[in-house]
Amino acid sequence: MTNTAAAEANRLYWETEKPVAEIAASLDLSRRALYDAIEPISAEDTCPACGGAMHYANRSARDAKQGTCYACATASPQALPTEPEAWTWSPDINTKPLPSSQQDLGARARRLGGAALLGAVLGAAATHLLLGRD
Repeated sequence: MTNTAAAEANRLYWETEKPVAEIAASLDLSRRALYDAIEPISAEDTCPACGGAMHYANRSARDAKQGTCYACATASPQALPTEPEAWTWSPDINTKPLPSSQQDLGARARRLGGAALLGAVLGAAATHLLLGRD
């Protein structure tokens, strides 16, 4: 890839919101070749660990304000939201369906509880039969 093509790839990637596939197609590149041509940009911040320059590796990192120091591999802490989310009370909080992973966990807990109860009943019955014959 020529320096001019690499510069254009970086300009389109960093200065526009065009999808990667669209940029690659416009430059007649594969997505892999486009990603290989992309150079990190300055995060305009210094590394808290070593004082080196922080960079954004890609647009997602830039949007999340997640810089990386290439001198010591330190990643900046996750950026906090600029405004706190408004808290609202919801009276039906317990009526929302559980995520499937929690539903599976609940079903397993019920099966385990049922097995434990059955074991206790059978143990009591066996004890009654062995000791309770008077």
